[in-house]
Amino acid sequence: MASSGKYIYGALLGLIGLLGLFMAAGAKEGHFYAAGLFMAGFSLAMIFWLVKRSWDAYDRELSSH
Repeated sequence: MASSGKYIYGALLGLIGLLGLFMAAGAKEGHFYAAGLFMAGFSLAMIFWLVKRSWDAYDRELSSH
């Protein structure tokens, strides 16, 4: 069973990604636009990594039985 910490971490990453998208949408200069897109992209990559880790753990659990 997964701990609730993974869900909290994923939710925080999602909020950071949304914050980055809002920051990029409201940017008046190029630096804030790039930083917002970087935040959103990094958050998305980390969420994909969390999903991969979860499926890898599930696969290990199935193969051990």
